[in-house]
Amino acid sequence: MATRSRSPKKAADEKFFPIRVRIQVPEEGFGPKMVHMFAWMNEHAGRGRWGWNADMVLSTAHRDASSLYLMDAELIAPFLNTFGLQLAEAEADLCGEGSFRLTGSVELITPA
Repeated sequence: MATRSRSPKKAADEKFFPIRVRIQVPEEGFGPKMVHMFAWMNEHAGRGRWGWNADMVLSTAHRDASSLYLMDAELIAPFLNTFGLQLAEAEADLCGEGSFRLTGSVELITPA
């Protein structure tokens, strides 16, 4: 179901790509680095095989995020490491009822 808050591109990306990675926007923003990030994705994932949209997470510290949509999970760690980026993390106590809940232990995976 479409909502007013979603752009048609974001809705299409969420339907088309099997992987979404929320990336924390640095305090200073991406700036000119974004051109290099998009060039890297075009080179490694291929044109039309990745997407990028503005996003946010429920956090008191860092709410601004961007969503990277991919076909290949093997690109996530190299991309984050190449550009010194971090995953955006929501705070569980802000998510409220109806959100995903952890029912068991979780192993935190850190990019190599």
